[in-house]
Amino acid sequence: MEDFKRRVLEKLKLFKIDEAISAEYFLQKALSSINNFTNQSYSFENIPEGLKFILVDKAVGEILNFKKLNGELKNFDFSSVLKSIKEGDTTETYSDTIRTPEELFEFMVMNLLTGSDKELYRYRRLQW
Repeated sequence: MEDFKRRVLEKLKLFKIDEAISAEYFLQKALSSINNFTNQSYSFENIPEGLKFILVDKAVGEILNFKKLNGELKNFDFSSVLKSIKEGDTTETYSDTIRTPEELFEFMVMNLLTGSDKELYRYRRLQW
């Protein structure tokens, strides 16, 4: 779990959140969400490599959503959220129809929480 906690804290730094938090609860919640979706019983030790980044994204999304709903982001500068990312020849632009930086932040949080759910289908098992 320590490796996942380190990854979550590193990703939170991208959102300029650099405080020590109790990430264990949110990691457990994200793992439970993945297990419910895939009908599996993964633990932190046996989670497939392809699900590790999804687990981290979901945990970060849960933390950011929790902080926003509890009013802990009152002094957060939402305008610093990226509107587009360019790497080499590829440019990823988030929707221009989102008007305010806070709405863009909420869109990014929801993308962290549910954006990779299609990838979870590869790990889904039927239960009888």
